[in-house]
Amino acid sequence: MFFDQSRPVLHTALLVAAVLVAGCAGTDDRGPDTGSAEAVGVRTESSGVETLTTEAVAETSPSSEGAADEDDPALAPGQTPGQDDYNDDGQPDPTCGEQDFGNGLVIRILCDLEGRNSEPPDGVTLVGNSLFRLPTDSDVDLTGISGSAVVGRDQAGQRVFVIVFNSDALFNTGRAEIAGTDTFDNLVLLISREFPGSTLQVRGHTDGTGTDDANLALSQARADNVANYLREHDVDAVDISSIGLGESQPLALEDNDEGKKFNRRVEVVIRPLT
Repeated sequence: MFFDQSRPVLHTALLVAAVLVAGCAGTDDRGPDTGSAEAVGVRTESSGVETLTTEAVAETSPSSEGAADEDDPALAPGQTPGQDDYNDDGQPDPTCGEQDFGNGLVIRILCDLEGRNSEPPDGVTLVGNSLFRLPTDSDVDLTGISGSAVVGRDQAGQRVFVIVFNSDALFNTGRAEIAGTDTFDNLVLLISREFPGSTLQVRGHTDGTGTDDANLALSQARADNVANYLREHDVDAVDISSIGLGESQPLALEDNDEGKKFNRRVEVVIRPLT
């Protein structure tokens, strides 16, 4: 019998070729080897996962952690970076939200007011959301002015000064005509010297005695008269407005005469040009 020895060799070769073809096809189905860093980079770039991979590396990089800590100190939840260092510790005091004090006066509130808040007169207890709990600016020269300077930042981060005047020293009881002008004369000098080109808002307030309508009317008339006085004496301001708020924005509890007196006031809000 004739035996063809070439057939086993040819058969073996065909089997090997089939295995190789099958192996190559399996590799194409699996895609790139995810165990390789280079392969992950190729695959994630087109799938949108690369961003996550890159961020994860950045977060765990020692050098990037150090840079973040130096440039942006960690803040507690709800805190935003501050702009002023009221306690002189070398770090701006963070703020925690803001408060609307009526008619557009919205002020950012420091997270920790202890040691930074203004001090009320003896016998006066501030209400919880009092404007007077904000810091007093000791750099404002109040020579000849019977008032206090409260300072803060508005929603845009611009500095706002509020000069608080007790009405009893400026007006007769129940009257809106200015009885003593020295304080306002010196206020004109202060604004023109330190805050030229400012925007001013004069705000009138009363205590809770009397009706709401009467208090609102009296507070508006007093604010109008103060605003007119500043205009007539050429205060250096680009705009002067006035508003009466009656008893709606108390500074203090009215559990005694001192508290009621403290609430009877006129405020001049100064928004500097810069």
